[in-house]
Amino acid sequence: MTPAADKHPNQFNYTFRNRRRLSAHVSAKYVCFVNFWFYEYYRLRQRFSVYSAASTSLPSQCFSYSTNNDSTRNVAYGSGLLCDNSLVTGWYRFVQPAGTMIVASVTNVYQCSTIAPGWLNSSYPTTLGQAVTGYVCLNVGGVICQYSYPILITNCSSFYVYFLAPVTICYARYCTT
Repeated sequence: MTPAADKHPNQFNYTFRNRRRLSAHVSAKYVCFVNFWFYEYYRLRQRFSVYSAASTSLPSQCFSYSTNNDSTRNVAYGSGLLCDNSLVTGWYRFVQPAGTMIVASVTNVYQCSTIAPGWLNSSYPTTLGQAVTGYVCLNVGGVICQYSYPILITNCSSFYVYFLAPVTICYARYCTT
């Protein structure tokens, strides 16, 4: 005999069969989300890495970016509960008193006014106008790279710009030095 919950599709049924369906549904959504970000990552990488090393002109992102001078983003700032989940996707340049670069070494938890600080787990571009792909790791509870996010970094001669997207967990943010 079929349980009453099976007769009503709006009610959740806790049978093993439906848990498998729910798990497959959640997994499919996750795969779509991951595939979307990798598509965006490669599309942007191709778009912004076409400048040759011999070129003296800088790419457009060196002139069109948002400036961030939030001092709480600096690793020297103490703990807090700020989060970059509402950050607008785009190009950013960090300036003092925030710092000028995303910190390129493991950042301790409870720094830069957050619980899960983000640090660059990649190398900075060395060639003028060069755009490279980097990864920002989040130090969550002492696990130094619990989550990572792909970013783009462009060398604009005397400064760097970063193509950043919002983080998906709170309390996490990109930390600077």
